[in-house]
Amino acid sequence: MERVEIIGHSHEYVADIRERLIKWAKEYGELVYTNIAGRDYIWVSSAEAVKELIDKRSAIYSSRPRQPMAFEQASGGKRIVMMQYGPEWRKLRQIMHKLLMPKSAQSYKPIELLEAQQLSIDLMDDPDHFLMHHRRFTCSAMFNITYGRRLPTWDCPEVEGVFKDLDGFTSIQNPGEWLVDAFPPLEHLPEWMVQNWRTAGRKIHAHEKQLWMGLWNQLKADAADGTAPPCFAKDFLNSDWREQGIDELQAAYINGSMIEGMRRS
Repeated sequence: MERVEIIGHSHEYVADIRERLIKWAKEYGELVYTNIAGRDYIWVSSAEAVKELIDKRSAIYSSRPRQPMAFEQASGGKRIVMMQYGPEWRKLRQIMHKLLMPKSAQSYKPIELLEAQQLSIDLMDDPDHFLMHHRRFTCSAMFNITYGRRLPTWDCPEVEGVFKDLDGFTSIQNPGEWLVDAFPPLEHLPEWMVQNWRTAGRKIHAHEKQLWMGLWNQLKADAADGTAPPCFAKDFLNSDWREQGIDELQAAYINGSMIEGMRRS
């Protein structure tokens, strides 16, 4: 058993977590258990294990640990990928599942092909911005699928806004980054004693809210005047989300989660 002391060194631990996980996977196998600041983690490092645990046994492993900073504060309690398993999570997942059936997914292929063709041209014309062209590719593909809008250049404001959100989303999930997520009882202490987590969370949420609500409100306006293109958000707007008790911010976050999904692509 390897023991790593991280008290007082959480940022250094987070910085090299990927290297440690690769090392542990090679030494100990596809499932590795760690305890970070009192919180248990199971690291899964193979596609086969992910499918077995998360797909075939989803009824057991679909839930999430409580995260006062990442979910409740920074996400306003709206980000579905951080929700604990329960009636609210099942309701939202069911709505998304209906809109992402295989038949619907087939309709996205022309979008993916178009963006792949432009990516090839961009890389040949401007190879010095290799990373940014790939960022534009993933961002534009998901924007098009979700809101029916292409993003033709990597330096457009929409790409910058989305990746600012993704960077914030990634940072709040790093194990050990926020002590209150690793040990939730710390939330009862004054926030200045625990990394000013509420203040930091409010800033992240304010940016996310502005980004996702802006896109959602624009889609609603376009739908009202008949100019909204076919897309996931339009299908969602025309579903029974209101009757299901879903508010506007939750609707915006559900559609935003589609775009955030590109982070894992």
